[in-house]
Amino acid sequence: MGDGPGRSGSRSAYGGDDFWLSGMYDRDQPAVEHLNQARPVGGHLSSMFVTLTMDSYGKIHADGAVNDKGQPCSDGSPVDPEHYNYPRAARDIVFFSKLVDRWIQNLRRCVGYDVQYFATVEPQRRGAPHLHILIRGVVSREILKQVTAATYHQVWWPRFDAEDQVYGGTHIPVWDHKKATFVDPETGKALTYWDDALDILDAVDDLEPAHTVRFGPQMDRKQITGIAGGGDGKGRSDHRLRHQVPGEVDRGNR
Repeated sequence: MGDGPGRSGSRSAYGGDDFWLSGMYDRDQPAVEHLNQARPVGGHLSSMFVTLTMDSYGKIHADGAVNDKGQPCSDGSPVDPEHYNYPRAARDIVFFSKLVDRWIQNLRRCVGYDVQYFATVEPQRRGAPHLHILIRGVVSREILKQVTAATYHQVWWPRFDAEDQVYGGTHIPVWDHKKATFVDPETGKALTYWDDALDILDAVDDLEPAHTVRFGPQMDRKQITGIAGGGDGKGRSDHRLRHQVPGEVDRGNR
C-alpha cells in the first residue's frame, strides 16, 4: 500500500509499497473495529502520553543555552558542523507529517480499533520536530515500541542527490505558451510528465527510495507514560498538552 498519488499496481511517487508491521506478529492481523477508544480499565478510561523523536543527525553541544529554570542546557548547535547531516534533517522535517500519519495508521491496525488522540508538534533545540501525543485508552509500551520501530515512510521522487540535479541557479525550466507546459531552456523539450515519471519508477526493479524517514530509537519510560483515569487532570503530561494545544483538550481530538 502506498500513501501518495499513483495507479493500481504502481509504485507511488511519494509513498512506500510494503510499509508496516511485516514480520512483527506470529498471529493474524486483527480487524479494525469501528470504535474510537479503548475499553475502560477498572471503571476508568486511562490514557497514554507518548513522545516521538527523530534520530540523531550528529552530536550537538551539551551547553550554550539556559533553560526556563536558569540551568545550562544544550543550544542545539552541532559539535562538528562539517559532518552534521543537515540534508537528512531537512528532508525529515518536510516529510514528518507523512511519518506521523503512517504511525497512527499502523497503531490502529495493530490494536484493532480507531485510536482516538490529539497531538502537537514542537521543534527541539537542534531544529528537529518531535511529537507529543495523548492516546485515549491504554496501549502497552511494548506495542508502542514495536509500532514505532516498524513505521517508516519512503519517498521515491524527487531524487535529492547532487548527481541527479538537472536544473538550478539560472538554468531553470521556462514556460512554453504554445505547448502549455514547462520546457528545457536550451532544447525546448517538454519536461517529464507525472504519469511518465511514474512509469520510469515502475520500470526500475532495484530502484532505491530517494529518502526514508523514521523515528529515532528513543522510547524509554520518559517517552511513554500512563495517565490514570479518574484523576483531576492536573498531571504533568496533561498540563503540558493543555499549554501547547490551548482549547483542544476540552473540545476533543481527532
